[in-house]
Amino acid sequence: MTAAAELEIHTDRLTRAHLDVLYAFLKERTDRLLTAHPTVTEEHRAALALETAVEMTGDNIRTSFTYDTGLDRDLEDRRDAWNPLHQLAMPWKDDPNFDPTRWPRTRYIPLRAVDERLAETETDAGDLPL
Repeated sequence: MTAAAELEIHTDRLTRAHLDVLYAFLKERTDRLLTAHPTVTEEHRAALALETAVEMTGDNIRTSFTYDTGLDRDLEDRRDAWNPLHQLAMPWKDDPNFDPTRWPRTRYIPLRAVDERLAETETDAGDLPL
């Protein structure tokens, strides 16, 4: 899937189910890497660093769901945590279990920006001849 064709959803559509499936996909791979390499190797340390990044990012996303106040900032925080977790899966894009439709990128447009775009559209439409 090309970057241009990559699925993207609005952050308010992101669910715990998205997190669970992506987190499980990444944890399965980091666990496999940690098991495959002895503790004292650089490969093990690199896998441990990746696992730590996955766990910390997953925790940030879980927290954003748990303490969601309905403010724009919550959605921004969720997007800012989700997209890096999504990106951590990209090295496995050729894996048969890689499924970006189950863990899409997210975008966030603040409500004020939507209102401003709507106002511009209404102004433009007002200039059309009847």
